[in-house]
Amino acid sequence: MSTRTRTTTGLVFDDSKGVLGLMATPAIYIDPFSEQPFMKLRVEDLMTETTNHERRRSVANWQAVQILRSLRTGSRPLIKSFTLLGSFPLELVFEIMQHAHPMDLFHLAQTCRTMRELLTCPGAGAVWATSFARHSDTMPPCPTDVPHDKWARMLFAPHRCQQCGRGAAALDFTLLRRLCSKCLVTLPLVETAEDEFAASLVPRTYREDGDHYFEYDDGRYLPADLQAVIQAVAKHRQSMDQKTPGAELEFERYKIERHALVASRTLQSTACRMWAEKLGQEASKARKALDSRFAKRIRARLSKAGHHPADLEKAIAELPASMSVPRLTRRKLEKIIPVVERAVVICMEERIAEERYARMRERRARVSQAYTAYRGSTLPATWAYHPSSCQVAQYAPFAELVHSPDTDPEVFERRLADAVSLLPQFVRDWTRERMHHMVSLLPSTASPASATSSASAAGLSAPSSSSSTSHRAGSSSVQTRDASELSRLDLATSIYHCPVSRLNRSHDEIIGKGMVGWDGAGPHLNCAGVESEGLCFDRRGYDAARGLLELVGLNPDTALAREFDALNARFVCANCPSDGPYEVLTWRECVIHMFNTAEDSTHREGAWRVLSEPAANFVRRRESHPAFKYERAWACNHCAAHYANGRADAQVTRTQAIKHARLVHNIERPVQNLDFVYVAGFAGIPRKPVALRRALLPEYKCSQCHKGKTTLRAHESALHHLRNKQVLYLQWLITLLTCCIFNRHGIVSGQLGVDFEKIEFFVRSTASLAPLSPMEGGPASASALISFALGSSMSTDDGMSSASSDTLN
Repeated sequence: MSTRTRTTTGLVFDDSKGVLGLMATPAIYIDPFSEQPFMKLRVEDLMTETTNHERRRSVANWQAVQILRSLRTGSRPLIKSFTLLGSFPLELVFEIMQHAHPMDLFHLAQTCRTMRELLTCPGAGAVWATSFARHSDTMPPCPTDVPHDKWARMLFAPHRCQQCGRGAAALDFTLLRRLCSKCLVTLPLVETAEDEFAASLVPRTYREDGDHYFEYDDGRYLPADLQAVIQAVAKHRQSMDQKTPGAELEFERYKIERHALVASRTLQSTACRMWAEKLGQEASKARKALDSRFAKRIRARLSKAGHHPADLEKAIAELPASMSVPRLTRRKLEKIIPVVERAVVICMEERIAEERYARMRERRARVSQAYTAYRGSTLPATWAYHPSSCQVAQYAPFAELVHSPDTDPEVFERRLADAVSLLPQFVRDWTRERMHHMVSLLPSTASPASATSSASAAGLSAPSSSSSTSHRAGSSSVQTRDASELSRLDLATSIYHCPVSRLNRSHDEIIGKGMVGWDGAGPHLNCAGVESEGLCFDRRGYDAARGLLELVGLNPDTALAREFDALNARFVCANCPSDGPYEVLTWRECVIHMFNTAEDSTHREGAWRVLSEPAANFVRRRESHPAFKYERAWACNHCAAHYANGRADAQVTRTQAIKHARLVHNIERPVQNLDFVYVAGFAGIPRKPVALRRALLPEYKCSQCHKGKTTLRAHESALHHLRNKQVLYLQWLITLLTCCIFNRHGIVSGQLGVDFEKIEFFVRSTASLAPLSPMEGGPASASALISFALGSSMSTDDGMSSASSDTLN
């Protein structure tokens, strides 16, 4: 008896064979309301999120899209009713459905409840199996432990994570679940499993990217799978412990089944990944072909409007992929063209700006080369005091030349030559401006009476001719006032520091610290910190210099740095911890010491002690040479052999500069600062000061030795010296080497004042500025000390004479 059944959708099937009876107990129960709108809506789905958030990423199944594209045929009239299909017997309907693609069956099951119930009933399994078999060349094989309808749902369902609901979650063919990247990396690692044996019986995945099939080194598993295996293994072991017959055989069979499952899943996953990667390559190729056709139409349309090809290519390459449509009709083209044209205009503006910037960079490099060549033609002693290339590029003639729209090379070179001819005046003006700025940072005090070398260094020379006597007198008056103001840079109290040096108060570096006057701070004006924040006046160094000048009897308001250098005095800091040794410093090192101890509470104010002349001579004989004498920062002052286009590594050591002056310029006795000079730069190594133990100060001098000897000793050392004195003699029987033998003064117990005398090691301190006593064997006044030091500074060094004392910072 035939039974006709009408469904709620109007579809009627003729069940003459009782096929619908098979649907009484469906194999998989599906909630009839699960696919209804808003049934799975959550609060998170209504929240506003950024476009880059993973929940907003596409859930489209690109594998299914590619299969649809490959199966697409020409347009046909659509049948919007299943009435005709419902009039067929079910066995015929199943026979027809067997010829459909598995993805078509999956989509057909989503159309209505009747179709879903029909295709998910136990009797429909053959339909799915036959459909997969007919399309086995384009579809991955179905796992043995997964029904065909469920396998189709895994393959063609949207890429939505089954754990958190995010998009971009392709099917994991090993775990048979859709998991996004965040959920994949949260899965436990196989190496950290609580039961290693059970973990070996669980399928594992090596993916960490939810939307792609890249594999990594770490294997991961589903916790539910591991717990199920652990329970099964525990059950089998319990049976074996209870001596249940056949328990061991069952356990071995279980292990074989699990190992076979893991192996089959691995092989299945490999085949499915190859299928997915092939579809991905086909989809990428189709996307590129579509974009190429789209770009060709756009390019042909906008090229007629006169746009530059480079602008078109850049604009088309930057267009969003959503603008490419499978079929670009005239109406769609008219909507897209204005958007693309705006992008082309933006690309044109960017191209013109890039060309302008490239031209400016090339011109700046050419200006820098011309300035470097000009600087090489000047005296090497002035190299360090020239402005930087960036500052020269801001000079009006060069700035106008760099930004000029004219592109003629001949015009550029002619204008460049004219601008280079103005460089000497620019350097003089720049130097004068910087010197005036440095003077403005100094506190308002009396300036020296006479103009000094700083004014001449700034190029303040009188004009060669004038129109009238009054003009000459006025210019001379202005020049005198200008020179008098700039002469303050020669004061010993004109001390500056770089703003960057405040970040590093280490005693191992002296760069940018305690720079005295123009000679010290001038070479540092090209520092990036000075150019951005400006040179800083060093108040602590200023106070320290005033205190040191008062100690030696010089006027802090008028004393020059070269006068203080000529005095060649030595000082110790009275604020340093008493448990450490005395570090004997020059006055410039004292200034840097105050800068480095700015954050030390014990050095809030400077406290100094000046050494007596015998003590200072004793220390100077044991001091190392200033570190700058060993730097590769020396150059010949007669040629540009050590310039090499301004490179810092072109300079040589002091010894090499002396040899160059002798060999190349035939100067028998080269003079420092006349034949060879020190090119000041940013390098600076501090000199290691002499350290004296406080408890064993060398305060005693032997009265039995030659009067010209200035060796000082501590008390115990002096008594030992009186008993044992070293003399030199020639041991000609053995290799003629010089060695020491012992001789005695014949004095067992020396007497103070007769055999040895005690000198005054410190003659003055900031605690008491009154003089203690005249220095033994030395001048009693500061002026006499200066003249005495100048007279003694004419001694030769390495066979070379010195035109002036080393006052370099």
